[in-house]
This record gives sequence, structure tokens and C-alpha cells, in this order.
Amino acid sequence: STATTPPPAPPPTEPAPAPPPTANPTGQTPAQLLAAVRAYHGPYAGMMTAYNAYFDAAPNDWQTMNSLAERIAEAHPADAESVARRAVTANPNNARGWFLLAFSRKVQGNRAGFREAHGRCIALGGQWAAECRALE
Repeated sequence: STATTPPPAPPPTEPAPAPPPTANPTGQTPAQLLAAVRAYHGPYAGMMTAYNAYFDAAPNDWQTMNSLAERIAEAHPADAESVARRAVTANPNNARGWFLLAFSRKVQGNRAGFREAHGRCIALGGQWAAECRALE
């Protein structure tokens, strides 16, 4: 009888890298989405995807929208404008949101958009009106 040699084992392979986390709101509560976005430490685009999924699930959380818009306003003014627009849509009396919208539009050179947000901010009065005046 002849002995047969088994075929060589395939070389070991490393597991495929996990895909970057993305927000999947299906079946997740707004609180779960917010917890996930706050725990996220990946690329900027993934963070924005996660925040936008949260904002879609919690469209009235203008305070979190304000915080994000402020955090990204200088480095990512177009995204800040989008987030600030959501914030003032959620709460039209949100003077900080109008300031952030005015700031992000000014940085982008959107003069007409700046004037609109600037005027709304000043009309609301208070601390943020003074901040908006300083943008002139």
C-alpha cells in the first residue's frame, strides 16, 4: 500500500479588516445613536455620517447641533453651515445657531447667506447678537 501525503494546508490568512463604523439607525433609538457617535473615534467623514443619522432620528436636538457646528466651523465650514441650518430649523429662536450659521457662511464667502443669518441673530438680541455684530 502506498501512503499518500495530504495536500499542503493553505497559508494562514489574516481576517479582513472591519469596515469603518457607519451609523445604521435601523432599530436604534436616538439615545443609542448619540452614544455611538460620541464613542466614535474614526475619520471625520464617518463622524459626520453618524451625527447626521442621529440628527435624522432626533431632528429637534438643536443643542447638540449647535455644539457640533461650533466644533467644526473653522475647519469644515460647509458642514457647519449644514448642521447650523438644521439647528435653526429645529429652533428658530436659537441665537447661537444663527451666529454659527452666519459665521460659517461668512467664512465661505456667502455674503447674502451671511446677511440673512446675521440679521436673524441680531434681531434675537442678547449675547449672541453682540457676537454677530463682531462678525461685521
